[in-house]
Amino acid sequence: LRVIEDCAQAHGATYRGQPVGSFGDVATFSLQYLKIITAGEGGAVAMDDPAVYARAVYFHDLGFQRKGREGPPFAGENLRMSELTGAVALEQLRKLPTFLDRMRGYRRSIIDAIKDIDGITIREGRDPAGDLGASLVLQFEDKSKARFFRRTIRAENIPCDGCFAKLSYGYPAILACRTGVKEDRREISFGTGGESPYQMGLCPRTEAILARSVSITVSPAYSPRDVEDIASGIRKVAAHLP
Repeated sequence: LRVIEDCAQAHGATYRGQPVGSFGDVATFSLQYLKIITAGEGGAVAMDDPAVYARAVYFHDLGFQRKGREGPPFAGENLRMSELTGAVALEQLRKLPTFLDRMRGYRRSIIDAIKDIDGITIREGRDPAGDLGASLVLQFEDKSKARFFRRTIRAENIPCDGCFAKLSYGYPAILACRTGVKEDRREISFGTGGESPYQMGLCPRTEAILARSVSITVSPAYSPRDVEDIASGIRKVAAHLP
């Protein structure tokens, strides 16, 4: 078995001192515009096994046997990144340490300014030292308070998201459990017996936690004044929680 790490939004993160992406056989990173660093679209794949690398190169380039490639051919996809996109990605990669320093510092400043607020719990990860600092998750007593906070904090022009929408098996494409591939003019189902193995309520405790959680965006593009405004906005809205 090969382990493929989904590191889409974890550029520069570590866990217990080890870089995320170095635990498995293959690491995949996204460069889409909402990620830690971006080239506009696309992504990157990293591995240290020459055989896996060769297959990845074939797969991303339609399976073409170009000069210098060896091994049995197989059909692939067209996932090639342009040289211009690659150049942008390399420049973004050089800026990554600066981005991480800013986000981690900004996140810590916000936490220090709001940690005494009653009714809000600040979620810390399993390894705070390796956290990217790209977001700050606040947890409330129930989902109605989280909903009020999310709606009101946005009125203060502070970007935030509800965490429930990020439930992986809650996406319609996963719940439908269908592929876009056609076989005998029918879509193929990858569920058991033609039915999806995924449904809401599958992890009730997780769903309950996410429903009362709110994620505050922390961007390296913020200024120190922006960080002060975010902390002030959180305190202002928290003072009016129902």
